[in-house]
Amino acid sequence: MAHTATLARAAWAVLSLLAVACVTTRDRLSSAADRLEHGATVMAQNARYQPAGTHYPPDYGQDALILASNASRLSDAVHGRATDQEVGAAFALVARDYDAVRDAVARAANPQAEADLLPITAAYHDVRRAYGKPLNQAADKMRQKAADAL
Repeated sequence: MAHTATLARAAWAVLSLLAVACVTTRDRLSSAADRLEHGATVMAQNARYQPAGTHYPPDYGQDALILASNASRLSDAVHGRATDQEVGAAFALVARDYDAVRDAVARAANPQAEADLLPITAAYHDVRRAYGKPLNQAADKMRQKAADAL
């Protein structure tokens, strides 16, 4: 009987730790998604209010707004009662949208756009890390460069 009670306590402890780890991971993911949303919103606003003659691709601001919207949806999914599959689908949209914004910035060759991308890159890499998608060394170096620039 004592053996059964010990096993029950051990199982409860493991389940408790898993629940805490899940909440912590979801909190980190949500926090990173919130920062990503904020950075993308700032980028979209900066693209909208650039001085005349500044070269921005026409889709630059729109891509940033879409990224902000989908980052918000990811955060909502993480905090809501979304399934892992729904969170995964929201993450996939964010990953696609980040790539679109990053590519638009590369085409823009605009120092403001590049500066706006730094906090977005840092937050996106935090989203990836919190979601459990490993980053390669080049991405880690880019994230560190972005974090150092802040």
